[in-house]
Amino acid sequence: MQEILERCAFQSLNKMIRAFWIHKSAFQSLKREICSFWIKTAFSNLSRIERTEYLFLLMKSPLYHYVFQLPETVSLEKKSNVLAFSGPLGQVSLNLKKIDPKGLGGVLINQEKNQLELCSPSKSFFGLFQKLIENKIKGITRGYMIYLKMSGIGYRASLDKKNLHLKLGYSHDLTFTLPSGVKVFLLDPTLICLFGIDKNQTTQIAALIRHLRGPSVYKGKGIRLVNEKILLKQGKKK
Repeated sequence: MQEILERCAFQSLNKMIRAFWIHKSAFQSLKREICSFWIKTAFSNLSRIERTEYLFLLMKSPLYHYVFQLPETVSLEKKSNVLAFSGPLGQVSLNLKKIDPKGLGGVLINQEKNQLELCSPSKSFFGLFQKLIENKIKGITRGYMIYLKMSGIGYRASLDKKNLHLKLGYSHDLTFTLPSGVKVFLLDPTLICLFGIDKNQTTQIAALIRHLRGPSVYKGKGIRLVNEKILLKQGKKK
C-alpha cells in the first residue's frame, strides 16, 4: 500500500482517495477498505453516520478514466503541482492546483510505458482536463497557427523584431509588442500569421490584435480571422 500511496499525484487526503480510482482494477477488492481507512483518519471529527454516508458517495460515484499514450518525442515530468511537457517545438506547463483547486481529478505518470492516466468522478471537469492535456501535447509536437486578414483602404502591417506595426485607418500607427512564446509571419502586408505552442496564449494574442480594429458591421473593414464569416448589416437607403 505504501508504494501505491507514493504514486498518487495529489498529496491531500481527499485528493488521494480520488486518485485511488485510477487503479480501479487493482483496487476492486480493497477499495472499500482503503476508503474506509482514509475517511476514518482524515475525517475523525465526523460522526460514524456521516463517515458512512461519505464512503457510500465515493463508492457509488462513477469513474471517468482515460489513458494518454505520449509520443516518443514527448517527455513529461511532474514537479510539485505542475505538469511540465517537453517536445521538439519547446516546453509548456500545466498548473494542476490552479485548474483543480477542489481536487476533483487525479493523474498518474507511467515513465516506463510513456503514458499519462487521468481520472475524475466529475464528468464536466474530466472533459476539461482531458482537452487541456490534448492541447499541450499537440502544441509541443505540431504547434498552432492562426491567420488574420486585414481589409480596408491603406490597412497594412509591418514587422520589426518583436514589434508589429499596424496601419488601421487611425490618425496614428499602432504598435503591438509580441510575447516570446508567439511568432509572427507576414505572408503579405494584409495577411498576418501567428504561430505558437501554447494554444491559450496564441488565441489570446490573435484576439487582442483583432480587437484593435474589429470588422465593421456595414462594410466589413477591419481585422478578422481568415475563415471568419461577417454578417453585414444593410445601410440606410436614400
